[in-house]
Order: sequence, then C-alpha cells, then structure tokens
Amino acid sequence: MSKIKFVAMLWLMALAGWFIGSTTLFVKLRFQMGEQTAVMKSADPTLARALKYNPGDYVLADVVYQTGRGDVPVARMLVRPDDLKALVSGKGVPIRFRSGNPHEVLYRYEEKPWGFGWLILGIAGTALGIYAHRKLKEESA
Repeated sequence: MSKIKFVAMLWLMALAGWFIGSTTLFVKLRFQMGEQTAVMKSADPTLARALKYNPGDYVLADVVYQTGRGDVPVARMLVRPDDLKALVSGKGVPIRFRSGNPHEVLYRYEEKPWGFGWLILGIAGTALGIYAHRKLKEESA
C-alpha cells in the first residue's frame, strides 16, 4: 500500500468515526429529550388469531399507549412475538417511546448506544491523519 493511500485511509477512518459517533449521540439525546413512559395495550381484535396461527412471528397491530397524560393511539405498530401473549390476554407491556415518533420504542432493559467508541475512533483517526500527513509532507519536501 502506498503512503498516500494509507494517509487517505486514516482520513476516511476519522471521517467515519466522527459521522457515525455524532449521529449515534444525536439519536440517543433526541430520544432522551422526548422520552415518555407508557404501557402498550392492544386495540386490535385480530391479535388472538395472529397468536394462534403465527405465535413466533412479528405482527403489525393497532395499539394504544397509556401514559400519565392520556392515551396515544398508534396504528400499525410492529409487535414482538414475546409481547403477543401479554397483549392478547389484556396485560400491558411497559415501554418507553419518543413523543415525536411513537413507533420509536425501547422495551424494558433496552438502551440506545451513546456512540463514544466511534467518537474515540474519529479522534484517533484525526490525530493519526494529521501526524501522517505532516510526515508525508516532510518526506516529499
């Protein structure tokens, strides 16, 4: 591999680290700023049939999020197979959702990543890219 390609690869590594890390951090912070807790309940009478004939598959169903502020109806929510039995029996599933997008849901024990590893990769790639670029300039001069 030539030296110029190596330096270019370092800059691409830095760019990827900065981009992915900042995007992941933005998504995490945006979710936390608009996060609401709720209990997901079924509003779809066809869930019992889906559980009977397809118990291990994801189902699109109409659900209602019961929050402290009131009910939030959500059409065509993708319901996990683990939650089908609870929804059909009338029990609720505790969730957290973003108020601007009720389809963006985190279930119990789920967290969005912070993206610090990618940001560290971006910082390291930038530092190495600057150092390698300066050495390459010195060598060519």
